[in-house]
Amino acid sequence: MKALAVLAAFVLFLLAACTPAHAPPAQCEKRVRQIFHADTDFTVNERAALVAGADDLLGFTAGQVHQTLFFDLDFGSTSSVVAQSRAPMLVRTQSWTLPTQAVDARMSKRHGRPVHVWAWTMPEPVVRVFMVVDRIPAESFRYIAAHELAHAAGFAFPGCDPALEDCDHVSDPGSIMAPAYRGARSFSQHDLALCRASCLCP
Repeated sequence: MKALAVLAAFVLFLLAACTPAHAPPAQCEKRVRQIFHADTDFTVNERAALVAGADDLLGFTAGQVHQTLFFDLDFGSTSSVVAQSRAPMLVRTQSWTLPTQAVDARMSKRHGRPVHVWAWTMPEPVVRVFMVVDRIPAESFRYIAAHELAHAAGFAFPGCDPALEDCDHVSDPGSIMAPAYRGARSFSQHDLALCRASCLCP
């Protein structure tokens, strides 16, 4: 009897060992609804690209991620900033600002080489997406926006240790969710795998 129990335990161990490390929970599904208050300093073209990126993500996730953008965040008005302080924000920034330089320094240290970020997302305690507008080519703005909005929605491999792995990107350089943008114009199968692992794609 004990031998049978040991054999059963060994079989379970083998099954667990053969399961992909980042497999999503069976039948998982999440829906994300976010209202972003976006910087009034975004230009007309930048606004259109941000909305297009949100629409791309909506279509890619078959409606499981729905993000609405209101361009009503005026950093020249204390009351505007205070009123939206607990809501997700889309911030227009540039390469010379202190936050951008701080993120550049942190990423450069992490990668052991100079890094100049085009955009970044702070998911906690409240979602903040920063777009470094003087670094992003106009034709890429939409896809960088889609990438960052996917981070804001929670794209990440489950069971992943961010101290050891890159948990919210894919290794394929031709994907929207690659760590560095290389000109992708649509979500890839690698992006889909990340989305499904995050329970945000059917």
